[in-house]
Amino acid sequence: DQTKGNSMLSVRSGTDIISVEQVHGEWITPNQPIGWRAPLIAIPSGLAVIVAMDEAARQDLMATLAATDPVWPRHRERIERAQAQYARDGYVILTGMVDGQYSAVATPLFVEGQSGQQWALSIGGATSRWSEAHLRQAGQALCKVATLLRPALAVT
Repeated sequence: DQTKGNSMLSVRSGTDIISVEQVHGEWITPNQPIGWRAPLIAIPSGLAVIVAMDEAARQDLMATLAATDPVWPRHRERIERAQAQYARDGYVILTGMVDGQYSAVATPLFVEGQSGQQWALSIGGATSRWSEAHLRQAGQALCKVATLLRPALAVT
């Protein structure tokens, strides 16, 4: 509510990320009801999941993506940038989505390398209103929320 951004809770399913809950801010995306899915490499939530996976699982996933993704070299570079950013900041920023109009930040909601369901939390909005500084500030806030939520999501 403070940010007026779109927030999304999502979970990994194979090579996709699925929206399981969302709150719309100023940006309304048509045809994306709860349950919509996107490739992991396409949105920050998916990238946050990829970079927090244990190394063996991430390499297996990347081998699968390399075999099926026609623009794999570009997406591999995106994952490498996300890994560096996650290692430095604890979150992943992706700008210029939806023809350059949407930017967002995400963080994983599972302990790095943990097996089981792999959740992520993201927030974003119109690129014209969400500067890099704004995204970094939101990323820091997401990390604080993630710290609070991880224990509850780890319960099986």
